[in-house]
Amino acid sequence: MVYYARCAGDGSLLHRRLAPVTTQKGVSTVAKCEMCGKGPQFGHNISHSNVRTKRQWRPNVQKATVVIDGVQKKMSICAKCLKTLNKA
Repeated sequence: MVYYARCAGDGSLLHRRLAPVTTQKGVSTVAKCEMCGKGPQFGHNISHSNVRTKRQWRPNVQKATVVIDGVQKKMSICAKCLKTLNKA
């Protein structure tokens, strides 16, 4: 998928190839825990020369079947919540 945008400075066309958003049944899949709401966090990679580049840390989200009130439900849960559920 290719998106076109105009450069703010001189108005020339910029070509940017973006990865398509992964969808499942029309809903975009986001790295977000359905139990605790933990989502991606943003920050910088800092190189030896102190150059900062943007990056993000995504939670370790896994698809798991969970029993809630006697009903089985498939959810996206972070590894920490899954570990806590296995303890109980």
